[in-house]
Formats: sequence, C-alpha cells, structure tokens
Amino acid sequence: MSVPLNSQINNHFAVVNSLGRTVLIETIRMAAFYVSHSGSYQGHNRTFISQIKEGRSCYAFVQGSGLQVLIDRFGLAYHADKIQDTFNYCVRKSA
Repeated sequence: MSVPLNSQINNHFAVVNSLGRTVLIETIRMAAFYVSHSGSYQGHNRTFISQIKEGRSCYAFVQGSGLQVLIDRFGLAYHADKIQDTFNYCVRKSA
C-alpha cells in the first residue's frame, strides 16, 4: 500500500520543522549558559571550558544574522528580531 504524496510531504515538513525548532532551542540554551557562566570559568575542567566556547559561538549566532538564516533555512514561523529582543531582555533581567 503506497502513501499519498501529500502525506509524505506533510510528514517531511513536520520532521524538518521539529528539527529546526530543536536546533533553535539548543542554540538559545547554550547562549544563555554562556551568558550566565562566562565570568566564572577559571580553573574548571575541559568539558566546562568547551561548553563555554560552544556557548560563546551560540551567543554570537543568536545576536548576529545566523539566527535569521536558521529560521529561513528551516522555514520556521519565528521572527529573529523578537527572539533576540526577548533573549536580551531575559539576560538583563536575570543579571
């Protein structure tokens, strides 16, 4: 029994959309980790330092044009400016 083409396209779209959302969430999570721990990584182990380095690149990604590229690439219905504004607001509020 074959699956109709429309059903295959919808399933593909759902997978890509979920993947894009997961990448976005993980990127923002690592950027937040960097902001909250960036001043305290003296004397920590290699894993922590590599997480800080990854978080720093995620922070630059969120603050730069990479966020818009990610949203466009995965076809997500998000606004990069609003995400950046909300992220910066939450960072300032938590400081």
